[in-house]
Amino acid sequence: MGAAPAPGRRPLSLVLPFDPVLALAVIGICACSLITLSTVTERGLPDGFYMKRQAIYFVVGTLLAAALSRADYSRLRELKYGIYGFIILSVVAVRFAGADALGARRAIQLPFFSFQAS
Repeated sequence: MGAAPAPGRRPLSLVLPFDPVLALAVIGICACSLITLSTVTERGLPDGFYMKRQAIYFVVGTLLAAALSRADYSRLRELKYGIYGFIILSVVAVRFAGADALGARRAIQLPFFSFQAS
């Protein structure tokens, strides 16, 4: 049987709210993709353009993941109807405000990224 943590000490699960093996795998995939993107060049763009851009996405995604790992997701039950309504509206909004790409209307183009409601 597991012993309860001493008073004043936090259990290990609160200190490390993620799987370290999974975190290392994600870091490895990120590193491999950055190495691959470092060789990609396109006319008119500076060297390493795609690599730097992807590195920024990795940093922002890591910060968001760390913040979301601390959130109490069980409280989402209170918001389930609002979230469901937002999802339905966003799918319908793609029909009217979505950008066409290769003959299909797929996403809503925003200033910094495209939002795919699907």
